[in-house]
Amino acid sequence: MIYSRGKNPNSHKNGFEKGHPPTYRGGAKFGHKVSDEQKRKIGLANSKSLKGHIPWNKGKSNPHFSGNNNVHWKGGISRPWLRKQTLIRDDYICQICGLREPEIMEVDHSIPISVNPALKSSLENLVTLCPNCHRKKTNREKRSNLYGRWKLKS
Repeated sequence: MIYSRGKNPNSHKNGFEKGHPPTYRGGAKFGHKVSDEQKRKIGLANSKSLKGHIPWNKGKSNPHFSGNNNVHWKGGISRPWLRKQTLIRDDYICQICGLREPEIMEVDHSIPISVNPALKSSLENLVTLCPNCHRKKTNREKRSNLYGRWKLKS
């Protein structure tokens, strides 16, 4: 069947057809000329926006989310030497599967910090694990709700 130009019955029900220009765009009808006075008013309105504005909190830290109040706060003291000591002690060997790949080894707490925070910086509580064994151990601890803070979806 041959349709007359623009009269395809399969086109959208709202009257919009491919190639049909939108009715309005940018505050003026699409395809219509904008007067110089209108351009000046639009430019004046845009210049009153935040261009060149300096925010009141630029360079300031938010006390509600800094330090101990931040959700990613881990106690304020990092001890990278503990990680290195653990890797050297275990000779970069995974303590579960026996894999030896120094570049990918991770250090994990045998007893999670959430269970016993006192063992946080104890060298005896740290073990060297490969990434696969580390994930398996962590998932097993989550499933047994050993962490206490994890809520598993049922």
